[in-house]
Amino acid sequence: MSKSILKFSRVGCNPCKVMSNFLQDKGVDYKELDVEEDAQLAVQYGIGGVPTLLLVDENNDVLDRVVGFNPSDIEELISKQ
Repeated sequence: MSKSILKFSRVGCNPCKVMSNFLQDKGVDYKELDVEEDAQLAVQYGIGGVPTLLLVDENNDVLDRVVGFNPSDIEELISKQ
């Protein structure tokens, strides 16, 4: 099963920047989406706050979600990829 990580953020969000740096330091491949530019996707996935990470399968079904910058929760989500 193919899985990918989607990161929802917005311009000017400091926790979003910290999360991006954390993911890059870990060498994680992810797709960055802006909640304003990609509003339809944000609504589709029920994004209520940023930053939000989603682990999705090949059908784009959500397998796991992390809201906010919490390193231990992010590590757990990454381990499921």
